[in-house]
Amino acid sequence: MRAVAKMKTARLELVKPQNHVKRLPVLHTIDLFCGAGGITEGFRQAGYDCLYANDCMPEAIDTFKRNHFEAWADCRNIEHIKPSEIRAKLRIKKGDLDVLAGGPPCQGFSINAPERFLTDPRNKLFKDYVRFLEEFEPKTFLFENVPGLLSLGDGKVLDRVLAEFARLDYHVTVKILFAAHYGVPQERWRLILLGSKFSEIAPPEPTHYAGGRANFRGGGGVLTFRLTDSDKHLLLPAVTVREAIGDLPRLEMGDGAETIGYVAGRVSDYASAMRNQEGVTYNHFAAKLAKQNAVRMKFVKPGGSWRDIPHHLLPKGMQRARKSDHT
Repeated sequence: MRAVAKMKTARLELVKPQNHVKRLPVLHTIDLFCGAGGITEGFRQAGYDCLYANDCMPEAIDTFKRNHFEAWADCRNIEHIKPSEIRAKLRIKKGDLDVLAGGPPCQGFSINAPERFLTDPRNKLFKDYVRFLEEFEPKTFLFENVPGLLSLGDGKVLDRVLAEFARLDYHVTVKILFAAHYGVPQERWRLILLGSKFSEIAPPEPTHYAGGRANFRGGGGVLTFRLTDSDKHLLLPAVTVREAIGDLPRLEMGDGAETIGYVAGRVSDYASAMRNQEGVTYNHFAAKLAKQNAVRMKFVKPGGSWRDIPHHLLPKGMQRARKSDHT
């Protein structure tokens, strides 16, 4: 999604819903913990209209509004929101909403978090997601998070989440999806829970052939798609980072601008799809690295990772990390 050039702080007030609710015979979503609107953008491209979105970060909501201006974008702490009031203002009957989407902040779920306590308040936000499920009773839902949720508390946290969904009579499928399997130039694993009032929803099959190192425990071979050599001839090749960003203007460290024109041609179909109608790229900056980080980066080979950096040059925390951690 195109980021805004200058993100202004959104006023902490509700957009009048009567000006933003569409009454067309299309499928509708609600997006909780919406951020800048990535999930809503995916649903939009699939033919869904977002009626309501919530996030507590003003800059994220401001970006969401600029890209999904017809949705009711609500910048408040979700713990202070009454789902019944939202449903009343949207004039939606229970059971009419097609999809409730979202994923609570995942810092407390991540296997890379410094400490993992079951009492972490960040891990309780899924209850707010459940409050919306109880009120709207949507036909389906999408709940996404990090794979670390699988092993948190020896699986007790995930069991609690699944028990809440089962209590509300949802059929749930659990799958760990790998972004590179779907044409995204990134080694990123996400835990995806799909729920339905009618029957189990099968997760999407991979469209691209890609391999990656799992950085989580549990679920291997069962909750992930395992591709074989024969799949290589049936699927599209993985999209590389070069194919994705190789046409961006080259920058020296610390350089950049909010709006920069392209100086190179499109290097791939992916790069073509990412270009906007204006023919420019926004917020293109190269970070100013600290001296020690610039030295570390010189050891990372093309296609490499932090594992290429000599052990004595790693930060103390990374020196204690397992080679299987992080990507």
